[in-house]
Amino acid sequence: MRTRHLCPKCSHNRIAHVPTIKDADHDRMTVGPLSVWTGETTGDFEAWICLGCGYTEFYVKRPEALRIDQLEGASIFESDPREGPYR
Repeated sequence: MRTRHLCPKCSHNRIAHVPTIKDADHDRMTVGPLSVWTGETTGDFEAWICLGCGYTEFYVKRPEALRIDQLEGASIFESDPREGPYR
């Protein structure tokens, strides 16, 4: 939805972008730590929401800055790029 602005579930073409997702306490939701020095977080979320069916996609704004080794319980899975979705 982020690039095509079209819902992959219902094909609706009205998509809302929410640039900063906040939790119930009005703090930013993030998957990374907050820097004490700069006040920046790594891994702030943004959302793309279909206004037809409500389907929502979450994205991390700067995935290249994530330190997976510092995220408790996080794992990386890689597939063989030569294996396409069709076999």
